[in-house]
Amino acid sequence: STEAHVQNVSATPSLECGPQSSEPNCDCTCSNGIQFNQPLSLGSPRSRISDDCQTERGECLLREQQLANDFNRLKLSYTMKE
Repeated sequence: STEAHVQNVSATPSLECGPQSSEPNCDCTCSNGIQFNQPLSLGSPRSRISDDCQTERGECLLREQQLANDFNRLKLSYTMKE
C-alpha cells in the first residue's frame, strides 16, 4: 500500500551553509547520507536553460501578437460586413 511505502521513507533533507563560491549552488544532505550539490545558474546569461527559456518566451510573445493581429483582422472584417 502507499501508506506503508511512505512510512519507510526516512530521508529528511537538512540544508547546510558552506563557503561562498563564485557560482551559487544548492547543497543538501539527507539523513540517509545522500548529498546533492547542484549549481544554480538559471540567472546566468550564458546558461543554456536561460537561453532556451528566453527563446521560448520570445516565440510565445510573437505567437500572441500574431493571434491578436488575426483577431483584429477578423473583427474588422466582421464589422465591415454589418
